[in-house]
Amino acid sequence: MSRKPNKVLAFREWDSKRHASTTSNSSSTSNGTTSKAPRRDFLEARQISLYELFDGSQYQLDVPEYQRPYAWRAKQVQELLADLHAAYLSGQEYFLGNIVTTRQGSAAGEPYWIIDGQQRLTTLVMLLGYLRAWAAEQQDLGSLAERVERMLHIPADPLNPAAKARYRLLLRSSDQQFFVDNFITSYLPTRYSLSTQLDSPANSASNYHEAAAAAAGAIAQQQQQTAGAGGSAAVAVHAGSQQQQQQQQGGQGVPLSNETWWRLYGAGDVLACYLASAMQQGLNLQDFMHHVLRNCMVVLMIARDEGTSFKIFSTLNGRGVDLAVVDKLKPELLQALPAPKRQSFADRWSVLEAALGRPSFHALFDHYITQQRHDVLQQLTGRSDVEVVLSMVLEYGQQLLQIRANDWSALEAEGGTAPAIAAELSEACFFINLLADDAWQPWALEFFYQSADDAKRAAFLRGAELLSLFCELKQDEGFKRERWLAAGSQLLQRPFYSDQVLSALALSPDEADEFVVLLGSRELAAAADERLLTHLLLRADSINRKALHWRRLKVERIVPTQPPKGSQWRRQKLLLPALSDDEAAAAAAASSSSHSTYHSLIYQRGKGSGGSGGSSRRSRSRTSSTSSSAASSSLAVSSGDEASAGSNADTHGAAGTSSSSSNVPPGMREVLYWHEMTRSHWVNRLGNLVLLQPSGQQSAATAHLSADLATKLQHYSACAADEHFPEFTGGLLSGRYSRDMFCPEECRQRHGDIITRLIEVFRLYPGGL
Repeated sequence: MSRKPNKVLAFREWDSKRHASTTSNSSSTSNGTTSKAPRRDFLEARQISLYELFDGSQYQLDVPEYQRPYAWRAKQVQELLADLHAAYLSGQEYFLGNIVTTRQGSAAGEPYWIIDGQQRLTTLVMLLGYLRAWAAEQQDLGSLAERVERMLHIPADPLNPAAKARYRLLLRSSDQQFFVDNFITSYLPTRYSLSTQLDSPANSASNYHEAAAAAAGAIAQQQQQTAGAGGSAAVAVHAGSQQQQQQQQGGQGVPLSNETWWRLYGAGDVLACYLASAMQQGLNLQDFMHHVLRNCMVVLMIARDEGTSFKIFSTLNGRGVDLAVVDKLKPELLQALPAPKRQSFADRWSVLEAALGRPSFHALFDHYITQQRHDVLQQLTGRSDVEVVLSMVLEYGQQLLQIRANDWSALEAEGGTAPAIAAELSEACFFINLLADDAWQPWALEFFYQSADDAKRAAFLRGAELLSLFCELKQDEGFKRERWLAAGSQLLQRPFYSDQVLSALALSPDEADEFVVLLGSRELAAAADERLLTHLLLRADSINRKALHWRRLKVERIVPTQPPKGSQWRRQKLLLPALSDDEAAAAAAASSSSHSTYHSLIYQRGKGSGGSGGSSRRSRSRTSSTSSSAASSSLAVSSGDEASAGSNADTHGAAGTSSSSSNVPPGMREVLYWHEMTRSHWVNRLGNLVLLQPSGQQSAATAHLSADLATKLQHYSACAADEHFPEFTGGLLSGRYSRDMFCPEECRQRHGDIITRLIEVFRLYPGGL
């Protein structure tokens, strides 16, 4: 049964009531008279230059806690700098757009709360911070550094005790200290790197060092010399050049686990590289900044109250990153809360958004408020109060954060069976977090919300992982959507029964057969991306997850696709030392073990039932239709292809030893090796793939890719393959799959062993093969 009452996430209902209330307030009264006309003094607008905005103590700027964090990337920063630079070169004014603010009072020194424009203002303050750091490095520009310092930091007024010292711009409390340390006090004094906690598919492409280098290269090509600029920048030692030197020297840097801080750091890095390149091309930074401050204008819009500022904000389209649906909803949702609770919810929101990353956190609202992705969620019923909605979504965020953090130490400390369950949860969370597709996410969070049974939570994550991998191998978006909706429909049934949900999530016998066939596909490595292959090979091997850095993992082929001329891989036979009796017995036992599992499954279900029409448990191939006849023929063809490819090796005994020994010297044996047809059959199968975790210079090494086996084994050893992946990559180093120089029969044996392990790990056939 459900452990919690069912609740609705019906923002639309709340929104319609809110608009209905607003409409009724402006309609006629019960006695027929018309309500009072709305106030027209709701907005004050004034055009000011950046110099006026940043000079003196009149404008003190605060970013409210409920605002979205800094979101600009390299593209937006570079576009702003390019526009400012173009205006400087042409000697023209430049309009930066509207800045929407509100104030809590009209007294002097009352800060302006930024409702729209914080991305531009934050970047402009970075620009001032760069100017101050650059001027401080020059021998004759100390006064300029002090002047800019007063723009960034407003000193206390000794004649007014209420006017205390403060920074010109205050970001959200969670970001302010990082901003001050890295852009105000000094400019990027520390080199940072992306922490593995944010090292997810959503963030792995965020390489600001590469973006900064690309920006600098673009400027070098497009820059024009400024007349009379002089060469003062040529001798300047500024923060941007220091940052470039750090990049060239390499190194990982201090890891950042906060996504907003990483974006701030990246934006500042791009800005530094842009200006450094521009000064190398002749830009006079002091003259440039004088033009920007005096000739760049904004329209400062001051709303009479916070509610009015929200309405203005929702009607404006600023430049830069488009606002997500959640960014637009956030002010209205928080404004609808009682005032005493607003700050608490804003703080929880900010913490979860920073910890999960904006894409993952916003997906929660996409799934549970806007209901744009899964219509089946509309079946939920319950209260529509905004506080309930936000509480539920933030609880989902906490659950997702626990899955991402994968910390079950509290459960493990309970004793009894808890440590074993904690280990299962830890393993399940590790692999579910490796998936590139997040289709599992809303359903897993709903299951965690409804069920407090940790063992069943682990079972759900394992089932979600298997279904995700199956859908990715199948590459059928229609099937994927229908399959997840079918599982989700059972999940949303009331009363809630966890066992029925797990049954709906599990693969059917036919789907399990098809999954095995897809794993054994001849073109698996050619059709699947490296992340999927990495996931499968990790699942098959015995790994130490704490020592694993998934971004360093590489999948390579043992037998190369196109071996060079003269390569050992082009030889059809090899002469090797004869095996001792014990070695021959061990080789025969290994081959027999492989044939008794995966191969028996394929052959018995594919051939033993009389071809394509006998078995009811047959699977379709990746490109087949959903018909049962196509599904059956796929398994049979797959079996026949593999059998024909290995038939030569089978007829020559264990480990591919040739029975023809008339020309074989004493003490030697002849092994059938790789001819072109056999190589093309096996090169893209799982059995021919290795998983490595190289580091340093090993990551860039490529000479071994087409080399003979001995060279490859040296590289695998240097990558500590036997330590990181002892079963199947380490198995090559131990001789388990390389006694005969990884001949076709050993590749076939390894292929069967990998798939057999995956069958066991995923528990595809609980009753046995």
